[in-house]
Amino acid sequence: MKAFLAALALASGAKLRTTSQQEATFIEQKSARSLVANCPDNQFPHVNLTIEGVGAHADVLPPERLQELQTNLAGHPDWAIGKPWVLSLEADSLEPAEDREFGFAGGEGFLVFKVPRGSVGKKIAVTSTVETLPDHSRLEYRGAKPITIDNAIKMTNICLRPMTCDIFFSKNPTMCKNDDLWVRRSHPENVAGHTRRACCEEIRCADAAPCVPESKYDKRPDYGKAFGSQPDHCCVPKLCASSICNSSQWEAKPGNVLGSTKEECCTPRDCDDYTCASKFVKKAKRHDAEGHPVLQQGGTDEECCEHVSCDHVKCDATDEWTKNMTAKSGSTLEECCIPLYCAKHSCDPATEWEKDPGAVLGSSNPSCCKPKLCKDFSCNAGFALRAGATMGKKLLRGSTSDECCEKKLCRNWKCSDPTKWVAKADETNNALERQGWSDEECCTPITCSSVDCVPESLWTPKSADELEGLQGSKSEQCCNPRWCAVYTCTGDIPDMNVSSTKWFKKMDTNHFKFRGSTDEECCHPKYCSEFFTAFPTKYERKPEDHVKPRQGSTEAECYNELKCSDYCCVNPDLSLKEDAAQILGSTDAECCEQPK
Repeated sequence: MKAFLAALALASGAKLRTTSQQEATFIEQKSARSLVANCPDNQFPHVNLTIEGVGAHADVLPPERLQELQTNLAGHPDWAIGKPWVLSLEADSLEPAEDREFGFAGGEGFLVFKVPRGSVGKKIAVTSTVETLPDHSRLEYRGAKPITIDNAIKMTNICLRPMTCDIFFSKNPTMCKNDDLWVRRSHPENVAGHTRRACCEEIRCADAAPCVPESKYDKRPDYGKAFGSQPDHCCVPKLCASSICNSSQWEAKPGNVLGSTKEECCTPRDCDDYTCASKFVKKAKRHDAEGHPVLQQGGTDEECCEHVSCDHVKCDATDEWTKNMTAKSGSTLEECCIPLYCAKHSCDPATEWEKDPGAVLGSSNPSCCKPKLCKDFSCNAGFALRAGATMGKKLLRGSTSDECCEKKLCRNWKCSDPTKWVAKADETNNALERQGWSDEECCTPITCSSVDCVPESLWTPKSADELEGLQGSKSEQCCNPRWCAVYTCTGDIPDMNVSSTKWFKKMDTNHFKFRGSTDEECCHPKYCSEFFTAFPTKYERKPEDHVKPRQGSTEAECYNELKCSDYCCVNPDLSLKEDAAQILGSTDAECCEQPK
């Protein structure tokens, strides 16, 4: 009991000492200019702190410095509940036994940080959303035990500012990257912001210069003022004229094509695609110095063909004809070549091929024979068809056990479902090849017990009974779906018949049921832009946030009050009512009366 009373007296005395000595513990060691340079937009008073003799929830700033902090925050447009701020500092601690916690008062506390015991030059940075108004903002000691050691905690280089764009980008790594319309601002560490518009800037057409080539695009009339980096944003396309391809050597490209030259608007006519008239044959191919074929452009007999000769008929293009050495002129196989009949061809080897009764012309197995496929062969007991017998584009040929069969081994077995099975080792503990031809013999089951149900908003773990023996490695196999039907939108209280002012539940249909466990997945937002007050003279609409539309369906959420105290009577004979500060309105009838 004596020890408890002594500690209580010590804490009480420390708090009194804080009130009388705090101003002496704030030592301004750096000029305001240097602090601002190191921390742009710093709203914290430019001081270094030495903290000693303070109890739980005691302010670490004296009244005049606290007033300065609150004045700074009241004048800053970004100090608003829900907006992100960053607090950074360097700390030294003489505390030998425990860490000390500090933070801003409000809610459960925000921008909370700990100074580790015995630390020297510890750099600390925390990010949090604002949870109190400026006139209630205060930095306090949040520990349970009083600080009694002299010069216990020192804090320097204290910086309090809105979230900067470099932190915003670290939380949104894809923001304004690979974007046709936006680019990140230079030195984001010096720019305060947590939105795309604050941290990025629109790309000007004049800087991106996307209207190339000039043969396909003209600049828009407002090019100097337009934003974008692609031709769609900045340019006027040039469509190919219909007359540019009027030639036997060119044909117009199909559809609406961009360009103003033949190369852009037309496709060259290739003599390879032209069919010569009777008694003509294609001209011989030409090649460049490196041996590459040269395009022979044209669409007429004169451009692409020459008079026929058997020299131009390729009898050996297939195995069905051979050159007739006595034929000199002609343009067909019958005129210039000798047919080769399958009746004179032998289908060897006989275990792989047999005569095709329907084949007439040919001199090879593929033309004159039918393959004997292993897939039609029955292997003896203990053997299975080789892998190539039933799988692949080119099936294994054969009609004997040696050609078509092999002893069944697990190394040839493919587990039926890679999400439920994984192949066992090729060899057993006895260094023998593993035999088998089934998932149970050749594969190890993958069980659902180790699968994480992700995303968590769409899936929930199955019960232990359901997971017993269940195989799989995906959420679809191992988890139960979450259904919006059992989700309650934020603000809805069904038992009290209370409906949310910001959301309304998505309704399932006979053919579609919504899945999820969040407002975004299961509810439709109610936007303030769709809500209109019945009292337009008493309220004015709050400004919209262009990044995230304002949600709500009540005056309190979507409108600001119009107080009579801010109204000037139109009728000069009238004056504001005595309690104008408590009355809502913006007309003489609502706010004014005859002077008494």
